[in-house]
Amino acid sequence: MKIPSVALTALLATKSADAFAPQTTFANVRTFTSSGASHDIARPPVSTTECGMVSGGFLGDEIKPPNRMLDDEDAPIPDDVQQPLTPSQRKDNLNEIRNLQNVEIEDAKRYSNYEGFVNGRKKLKERKAKDPWFKINEALRKAVVMGDDAEADRLKKLVDQVGGPPGDIKTSKKPYATFDEVMDIGPSPARLEMEIKRERAKKNRLIWQESMKKREEAEKKNEEIWGDPYESAEMEKKKERSMRFLYAKLEERRKKEQEKLKKYIDEAKASGYGTVEEEMTPLDRALAAANKAAAEAKAKREGKPLPSSTSSSDDAIDTTASSASPPKKTDDNRIPGDTDIARGEISADTIVSDSSKISTNGLCVEVSSEYNAAQSDPTMRKHCFTYTVRITNESDTDTIQLASRRFEIQTIGTKQKDIVEGKGVTGKTPVLKPGETFEYTSTAPLSVRPIGTTPVAARMEGEYAFDILGPDGKPLTTEVMKAKLGTFHFIFPEDQRVKPVLDSDDADEDSFSNEVSTENTFSEDRGLPGDADMASGKIAKPYLNSSEAVCEGVRVEASSEYRPERSNPLQNKLCFAYNIRITNESSGTVQLVSRRFEIQTIGSDTKDVVQGPGVTGRQPILKPGESFEYTSTAPLNVDVDVMQDMENNEVAARMQGEYSFVKISEDGSPLSSTPLQAKLAMFHFIIGKEE
Repeated sequence: MKIPSVALTALLATKSADAFAPQTTFANVRTFTSSGASHDIARPPVSTTECGMVSGGFLGDEIKPPNRMLDDEDAPIPDDVQQPLTPSQRKDNLNEIRNLQNVEIEDAKRYSNYEGFVNGRKKLKERKAKDPWFKINEALRKAVVMGDDAEADRLKKLVDQVGGPPGDIKTSKKPYATFDEVMDIGPSPARLEMEIKRERAKKNRLIWQESMKKREEAEKKNEEIWGDPYESAEMEKKKERSMRFLYAKLEERRKKEQEKLKKYIDEAKASGYGTVEEEMTPLDRALAAANKAAAEAKAKREGKPLPSSTSSSDDAIDTTASSASPPKKTDDNRIPGDTDIARGEISADTIVSDSSKISTNGLCVEVSSEYNAAQSDPTMRKHCFTYTVRITNESDTDTIQLASRRFEIQTIGTKQKDIVEGKGVTGKTPVLKPGETFEYTSTAPLSVRPIGTTPVAARMEGEYAFDILGPDGKPLTTEVMKAKLGTFHFIFPEDQRVKPVLDSDDADEDSFSNEVSTENTFSEDRGLPGDADMASGKIAKPYLNSSEAVCEGVRVEASSEYRPERSNPLQNKLCFAYNIRITNESSGTVQLVSRRFEIQTIGSDTKDVVQGPGVTGRQPILKPGESFEYTSTAPLNVDVDVMQDMENNEVAARMQGEYSFVKISEDGSPLSSTPLQAKLAMFHFIIGKEE
């Protein structure tokens, strides 16, 4: 079945998002900005079902399109348009426009001044509206690009009718003025270099074409004089003999390769390889190997015996070994990390401290850490910490010498620990007599971003190796002693931590939050079994682009919208925006802890699971009656050709999930360590249709 023409138009068009967005009737909802001002936003209407879930209308059925007026920029330009400004006024207006674009707006962009950027754009739009030439010039550019010659000719007459370009604007090769010409922006060095290379390439092509032309003429002249030697009967016989010789050589090589391959297969079977693996595809073998590695890693983390198929392997770890033995390395510098640091959710039972002190084998190791703001650059995710280590020989008789160190560091949100080891400390191997102390300070530059679930930036632990020396200054034994460096944390200062959101003033623009691509999001379970109707494309109607559910006194509302301006169907890339509104309807205060989404694209047999701490990097606190709302984007890879062949070819994907939250007391402490679940009901990402 082919995709409907209106849906296909929505897929391939490059117009603005409003032209193809789902047409819905909206109800006003009161929200509050960070400054305290209120405004109304629109959200789809919903209806309650028997199971406590509420769903909105689907495209083309229950929802009526709102009345829309054309914007001034989209309105057609009449033939009787006149110029209201004098030439001097037009010149002054042009100078103001250039000053706004080249100075005010560029400064706002350079210093991330969003308010100044918006005000500058508003002034620029007002200035351009005073002179009708700017609107005519933009319409002329669109007509030329779209190949509308009739409209382009009409607009050229209107350009002359309003007095042509203002000021010193001069067009070069095109019938309209470009942005650089209007704003008097000279070509950049890179552009000049590109133009030079283009001219050189053009000149070289002409030279090459002229050379080929002369060569063809010379060959044609020689053929007329001498004839074609390749058309003689003797030459045909030579060609036939050569081809027979080449084919014989190729056939001989092919037979040798087949014999060699058969020999390798027989040797593999004789070595114990079964026929099951031989029948598997390369993808199946890769998946089997990945599942095997995952099972081994899980068994190692949980301290269980490895599966029988790998228990005799050289990589097996003796689970009865001392707890001081280091875990098996996955490579030279990394080992599996702690789950709570990887998730960014450290339990209340875990002691989080920026210092530690522990005595092992007569050696006391104290450490303390602090944030080094002078060497940090938070905008580049560079946070530097300093830690001071104090090592004291508590033995009454033994003199020791530090030999080496080994540290394990795991930054928040990562699943592995980095191993740092080397000889001595700070390039030295100090000797400590009984009661003596050695102290040093070092730095730990980390590439990490703060998250809302914990103030911890990283966790560090390790050990020092040392020798007990005799009277001659040499080690008494070959055995190397170990002194443990207790676990401590690098903790962000207050000004670098992510503060919980106390109201619903979160940005409603997807440019400020992209939950699918946030770096704190991680996926543990991939390839979950998908829904059969999504895999086959036979989805029962109604399939909805919005949903609503109430669980544990928390209401979660969702709606989605197709974004054609960010999509590229020719590359199978479809982009959607989805809006989430979470309302606390219970009698107590709650705090969102984490989220978990399941997404299945059309034609796929599996679901992808996206989960992580908080929402948009935050953990909002909601008092009774308060709401938290945010908008995010979902860039999807969908085979558009497969969608066209399916029955319901306007559905691109299906999404559902849940939010975890805890009830908290007035002082902000959790009332329970067990999170509650608020359901995100099922909704669909649907390609918009026009009525």
